[in-house]
Amino acid sequence: TFEVEPSADGPAFSKLIQTARFKPKGLLGLAYWYAVVPLHGIVFNAMLKGIRREAEEIADAEASAPTTSRRELVDVS
Repeated sequence: TFEVEPSADGPAFSKLIQTARFKPKGLLGLAYWYAVVPLHGIVFNAMLKGIRREAEEIADAEASAPTTSRRELVDVS
């Protein structure tokens, strides 16, 4: 599952929760799970870093965008 929640640190922050669930069947299923668990850390961390990078780029672009009122966008002459 992938969840996004507001953070207690303020409106500029979010809390991301990423959960992998697997119900192994038998000994081979359990062996598979323990074999891939270390890879989940690598993959999930890379995904979260990418999400963070994109979110920060969007926030920076919005913060640096010029503000224009509706009146300025419409020719009132």
